Amino acid sequence: MTLQEVLTSIDEAKKARDFMKNLSPGNSMIIQEKCGGKFEAVTINGSDKICLIPQIEGSFFLFRGQNQEYIPCYPSIYRGNPSESQIFINRMRLMLFKHLIESHPVVNQFFKKNRFFVDIEGLAQHYGLSTSMLDLTNNIDVAMFFATCKYNSKNDSYEYFNDDEQHEAVLYLFDPLFDNEPCPQNRLDIFNGDIKCIGLQPFLRPAVQCGFSLHIEQGCSTKSYMYRFTYTSADSKYYFDKFMQGETLWVKDELISKTKQIISTKTFSFKLFNETFMHYRPNGFSKTSLKNAVLADGITLKVKEPLVVFSENECKTIINRWNNGQGEEFSKIIIRRPWYEYEGIDSDNKITGIKNNHDYRSLQRLSLKYLLASIIHPQAPQGAEWVNYMNTPLSQHKKGSNKFQSSKIPAYMEDFFGKNFLTEEDWKIS
Repeated sequence: MTLQEVLTSIDEAKKARDFMKNLSPGNSMIIQEKCGGKFEAVTINGSDKICLIPQIEGSFFLFRGQNQEYIPCYPSIYRGNPSESQIFINRMRLMLFKHLIESHPVVNQFFKKNRFFVDIEGLAQHYGLSTSMLDLTNNIDVAMFFATCKYNSKNDSYEYFNDDEQHEAVLYLFDPLFDNEPCPQNRLDIFNGDIKCIGLQPFLRPAVQCGFSLHIEQGCSTKSYMYRFTYTSADSKYYFDKFMQGETLWVKDELISKTKQIISTKTFSFKLFNETFMHYRPNGFSKTSLKNAVLADGITLKVKEPLVVFSENECKTIINRWNNGQGEEFSKIIIRRPWYEYEGIDSDNKITGIKNNHDYRSLQRLSLKYLLASIIHPQAPQGAEWVNYMNTPLSQHKKGSNKFQSSKIPAYMEDFFGKNFLTEEDWKIS
């Protein structure tokens, strides 16, 4: 297939699922004008946290673009057949990264105060640490950028293929209801299982990439539809220019130098080792045997080793920048969509029996729309093939014994475009 044929196939599949006609020319224009670039605050079921998800109306799939196919396709932390101790070392770096993020004043005084979810591993993946997840996006153009442009590790930037040649790439397509499985999960709750929304975070790289993540267990890989397609150097340059030579997506900020320091470190404190052991203890290892293994891998453990954090002066600069414009602009792109149930409409076309008012939609409520869209058009997009590189069966924790049962969904109304709700008191920090 050519790149254009892939785009046509996906466009047709999306339109077939578009039961609310959000993708019609008129509606899509209005939605883009009203909601483009905004993030909806959505409650996470079973948690007091709120995730900030990219605009998803008319978005029925998630994508991952790659310059080439890697068999199997799995996260960076498992690549190269690492030992358990090597995986654990990268977990220690992730724990260091967690302390770094938690030292940021916007995290402490804005995200935590408003219960917004901070995805530590999602941020770590976007900034180059080895993690157990793969990046996904609900924006096909973003996926095509990463499929058709190449990364230059020497200068930490992207380039287009400027050779007048035809190239090949792959595009993975995920149905969020499947949650990296060959059938919908028993628990109807998208973005709250293996596939999660990273969305808007204290650092913008995941947000501009409309970021989602796929968490994959060791020994497993992607299970999804995949396109193999060809593209030209002109296609590569188109996406390169569309995102300002990649600078729009590859945001450079104060987190980069700190993350590079964490990636290269080989010295950790015993306290951090113990903290990581508590969260990520490998099977078959005692604390002593694991300690010996990481030491044999060239790691140094010290009684005292300073954490990588934002300094007091750096925090003052961040706070000043946030309170003098950045915080207000940040809050403007966050919306919520209140909704309520009702019993009917009277003879004067007035809604009656309003009940169960909610300030936010939930992930479970979003799942209902994805389920209806999937029922309306369950077929795979034309030209896509199903791949399960490791031939792994349905995960045990997803098999269950309960089948989906029909249930009546009460009539409801929701604010379609959403509204801003954060006040100066909500976003200002000290």
